[in-house]
Amino acid sequence: MVKESFITRYSQNTLYYQKFNVSGRSEMASHQYQQNIMAAQSQGSSLKNYYSGSGTPQTYTFIIPLYKNIPSNAIARPNPSQANSITYEDGIIQHISSVLKVRNGQGTGALTIGKLNNNEEIAILRRATSQVNGYFWDLIVSKKNGTYGYAARDVGGEQVVCSKGSSTTSAGTSSPQQPNTNTNTNTNTNTNTNTNTNTNTNTNTNTNTNTNTNTNTNTNTNTNTNTNTNTNTNTNTNTSTNTTPTEPIVEMKIVGEDFDVVPDVTANTITQVYKDAEIKDSKGNVVTEGKIGTGYTVKVNNKTYTIVKKGDVNGDTSVSISDVIAIFNTLKGERTLEGAFEKAAMLKSNTVTIGDVIKLFNFLKGETTISL
Repeated sequence: MVKESFITRYSQNTLYYQKFNVSGRSEMASHQYQQNIMAAQSQGSSLKNYYSGSGTPQTYTFIIPLYKNIPSNAIARPNPSQANSITYEDGIIQHISSVLKVRNGQGTGALTIGKLNNNEEIAILRRATSQVNGYFWDLIVSKKNGTYGYAARDVGGEQVVCSKGSSTTSAGTSSPQQPNTNTNTNTNTNTNTNTNTNTNTNTNTNTNTNTNTNTNTNTNTNTNTNTNTNTNTNTNTNTSTNTTPTEPIVEMKIVGEDFDVVPDVTANTITQVYKDAEIKDSKGNVVTEGKIGTGYTVKVNNKTYTIVKKGDVNGDTSVSISDVIAIFNTLKGERTLEGAFEKAAMLKSNTVTIGDVIKLFNFLKGETTISL
């Protein structure tokens, strides 16, 4: 079984390759035979003892994979008897309306590798101290499914990567809680100016002239001027500054009989937007959460559409190197794509071309994005 399924077919001819499959004959990190992470070490030691005691020639050929950026000096061998300790902060996801993206690096341009739901418990491995693209990107890992990467701490003015109030180590030892940074500036300026000016002027002029001609002139002038000026200025400035932009929204679109989505969209995303949506897989089973694939159906407003997940050409819910191969084989005439599956391969235009192969390959490397 091991010889035919692993060594012959996939060139996994060492204990290392059977644990960490980087032989190049199958998808990266897939087709793993051994679950024990120390298997290469423990079984390698056993084989060494067998060969030493068998009297066989002491000449061996080692197959050692080399990686980019590998250190020039050998790393010290781990001590299996020494327990490792990792300090992390207990956290929880809160205040999000749909899902929180987890990326493979800091910044909105980094590749989305997973999503977190509201009230999902996490371990916060490292708090960011500076912003990238307007966000603090905290390094987290989901306690539910092991999703590991960077998530924006604040979205839409709310802190979503929240602390549960304690820090823990892998050995169970308590340590001080990491600080949370929340900036809120509230400036209240109240200026009241009251100016009252009251001017009263009374002028009375009485002129009486009596002559022998009996002319009596009586002039009575009364001027009453009342000026009342009341100026009341009230200036109240309340400034609350929160510079966090909102997280980009994933894409989905109804086109004719199809329901087109980008690779990030899940069943949870659809039901957040369409509350009455009913999603079924290719076998007719109802799907309420998690991944969706090309060929699934979704019923919205009493009408059923076929889901077209861009890049998921084989309908297995994942966008992977096997989809790149499927498009390439279609162009070579070795495979036929029809309906929703053909449309899922159309990433650049309304026809399938070599440009779609290149775009999907670059997407898997994290060098581009897929949009509708």
